[in-house]
Amino acid sequence: MCPECESDRQKHQQEKEGREKRRRIEDNLADASIPKRFQGDLLNSFKAITAAQEKILARVCAYVEQFRENLETGRDLTLIGPPGVGKTHLACGILSAAIWAGYTGKYYTASGIIRKIRATWDHRYGSGSEEHVLATLTSPDLLIVDELGVGFGSDSERAQLTELVDLRYRDLRPVVYVSNLNTNDLAQYLGERAVDRMREGEILTLAWQSWRAKTHAAAVHDCTHDHEEC
Repeated sequence: MCPECESDRQKHQQEKEGREKRRRIEDNLADASIPKRFQGDLLNSFKAITAAQEKILARVCAYVEQFRENLETGRDLTLIGPPGVGKTHLACGILSAAIWAGYTGKYYTASGIIRKIRATWDHRYGSGSEEHVLATLTSPDLLIVDELGVGFGSDSERAQLTELVDLRYRDLRPVVYVSNLNTNDLAQYLGERAVDRMREGEILTLAWQSWRAKTHAAAVHDCTHDHEEC
């Protein structure tokens, strides 16, 4: 083959591989169940204004940059703080970035995981076995568990979530946990053993005012200046 023909062949092959890679990434993104509100390049759109916010964003970006090592060691990340501070925004940003880097991932709320497991108990709906569901939750490279602690905190909930934590811990599959609870309350809700395993990773506390509350307060303030316009 002449050099020019070989160059064209390599170029076409690279373009084909690039299209296939992008298609796999897009398929993985579609399969990740990221809520529509939290799709896109979220880490770049996170508004880090204060020093505390800049520090948290830097730690989150470092977790993404080191994801290969995190996957090798099964290193988790836990984001805790009050509602509205951007925890889900950052968690979904991590998931999107990991998928664009070629990894697989899935987003679930804790209550969604419980419903998915309990759906297997009623065989009329053909939801498969509980073991199969746990396997689908264990297989992705990264799992986001959002709203951890929103529930009744029953023994069955605790047992199901703890089993999932155990399975991913043993298989070195990282989890990003998101919760409004502090670590002490999480230990009461989930159990000390599960929270102790979270501590092997990194726990970040987002301790600032809710973005939604801040936006609402600003809107109310504007209304007091121009009542007729409001």
